[in-house]
Amino acid sequence: MEQSQFLSFGLAEELYAIPLGQVREILRLPPITRLPGAPDFLRGVVNLRGAILPLVDLREELGLTPQPYGKFTVVIVTETAAGLRVGLIVDRVVDVVAVGQADVELPPPQLSPQVRAEFVAGLARTAEALLVVLDIPRLLTDEQVGILKASTAA
Repeated sequence: MEQSQFLSFGLAEELYAIPLGQVREILRLPPITRLPGAPDFLRGVVNLRGAILPLVDLREELGLTPQPYGKFTVVIVTETAAGLRVGLIVDRVVDVVAVGQADVELPPPQLSPQVRAEFVAGLARTAEALLVVLDIPRLLTDEQVGILKASTAA
């Protein structure tokens, strides 16, 4: 049976995952430079080895209750469909998990209208938990990607 690898991470009490192939690196939360007038989802930018990296607060993007950053808060560096590198701020990284293809299902079509299911790629069952697999290329709207690109040009 074929397996896919995912990076699992926590936001609040929930577990999420992204395909491991979309992860470029994981960083401790660096000091963040806020941008005046930036939308709430764009927490700010950081200097990552000479390149400007925009940071998206994944709690904000998913509509979760904001929390102060803690000692386990990290940044997952990934790439959008437009080729833009983005840092996703998450509460904690949990593990790299291998999940069989039979254990990954599409999200149920009867999800509540309040659930932003457009960037949920599926649900992955592991022995320990059910992971919400995010579709990183669809996570940000075209408008948000434009804002992020403009923030890196600043």
